[in-house]
Amino acid sequence: MPAATRATDWTVPFLDALRLRGIVADACAAASVSRSTAYRRKDDDAAFAQAWQDALEDAADVMEREAFRRAVEGVDEPVYQGGEKVGVIRKYSDTLLTLMLKANRPAKYRERVDAVNLNVDLSQMTDEQLERIAKGEDVRNVIASAGASGTGTAQPPPASSDAEQVAPAAAAP
Repeated sequence: MPAATRATDWTVPFLDALRLRGIVADACAAASVSRSTAYRRKDDDAAFAQAWQDALEDAADVMEREAFRRAVEGVDEPVYQGGEKVGVIRKYSDTLLTLMLKANRPAKYRERVDAVNLNVDLSQMTDEQLERIAKGEDVRNVIASAGASGTGTAQPPPASSDAEQVAPAAAAP
């Protein structure tokens, strides 16, 4: 078979397998092609790169449906007593449900982080203050305990600031 014909023969089984599982290694195995050949084709062929991305999106949809099923509808697991099956219990995945809520409603369920702009001159801090910070004490507490002879101020960041993230706060549903 000519090389030009062989170069396109593997793309259909590759994309079908990628669409099914979303795993490049499995798609390469299904198409009997090396990873380097697949990635080279992706880099050189915009239409193939788009088909690759579409296949990954389809695979992600399949995974989302399965995650939803396990999280919301639940999965029946057998219950055994004395070595014999006596029934089933429906189990749900709180972890999957949490991940899906964070993905689909990030404004409500994302991890929250408090941000603070610190105007601190570390060269003016005492060794004791620096040691407290090194041990993990919040810089704002160290500054506050310095009183009138403090070495800086802690202020809330402006609304659109890319302020340094200081400490995570508990996420509220």
